[in-house]
Amino acid sequence: MWVEKYRPKSLGECILPAHLKAVFQGFVDSDLVPNMTFGGKPGIGKTTTIKALCNQMDLDNFLVPCSENGNIDTLRTDIRGYASTVSINGNRKVVILDEADGLTKVTQQALRTFIEEFSGNCSFVLTVNFVNQVIPALIDSRCPLIEFKPTKEDKPRMAKEMHKRIETILKTENIPYDNKVIAKLVTKYFPDFRATLMQIQKYSATGRIDDGILACLEDIPIKQVIDALKNKNFADTRKWVSNNIDNEPHRIYRQLFDACYEFLEPRSIPEFVLILAEYLDQSSRSVDQEIVLLAFLTRLMASEDINFK
Repeated sequence: MWVEKYRPKSLGECILPAHLKAVFQGFVDSDLVPNMTFGGKPGIGKTTTIKALCNQMDLDNFLVPCSENGNIDTLRTDIRGYASTVSINGNRKVVILDEADGLTKVTQQALRTFIEEFSGNCSFVLTVNFVNQVIPALIDSRCPLIEFKPTKEDKPRMAKEMHKRIETILKTENIPYDNKVIAKLVTKYFPDFRATLMQIQKYSATGRIDDGILACLEDIPIKQVIDALKNKNFADTRKWVSNNIDNEPHRIYRQLFDACYEFLEPRSIPEFVLILAEYLDQSSRSVDQEIVLLAFLTRLMASEDINFK
């Protein structure tokens, strides 16, 4: 996968807001990675940044994918075993808790003690997409929050850097490309650089990057599922979910939200927003997005308070 093959190996290669780069350069200069939490949208570079820092500073690191393996047993066995030993080169170790908002509240409570117990030789860095899913006891004192949020001034520069990075990758892979198409893709997905690169790699199988990729990435066919919901056709709804789940789930929820005034009676909008928020929360913590999305649409279909136009 290109997202791994071309993952930055140093801080200088990371595409970041200027103020964050200055903060992280301070860590490099002081030769210390403190406990901290990286918060921000998916694909913006949170995990890439901490891995690049560890690589540049020659720090042993242990990455825990919390959405898949974030239970209390992981703390008691894997993390304890890693954090309790000294690194070969004598440098500080780093535990990266990736998507730590997927940890159960019980595990988060236990993590507080772990951070204090192993503070002598190990730093803990959490990456989270949804900060509100992390208990205050972690973010407020033990692992202070650093938000990956580009300013208005940062966005043009970061988009330009991403454009150049993609050009370099395509040249390395010997894939012909249209510069204007790359610019449109970067704009479409910004600041989700991971999604941008994944889409480009996927389409590169055709042998070139041209405006055909834009046709492939048109908006999700929302009208099809709306018709199925109106007709209370569960079979068609399930089929639609299966056909479209490869899209980023948050894009589907967002597009439904943006279009809700077009397909719902005005009095149904408040109830729709409440249901949407409930399932967005479930989606952020679920390992099976297809089931959550289907449950959300089924709820809309069954609710007596939801009336379609």
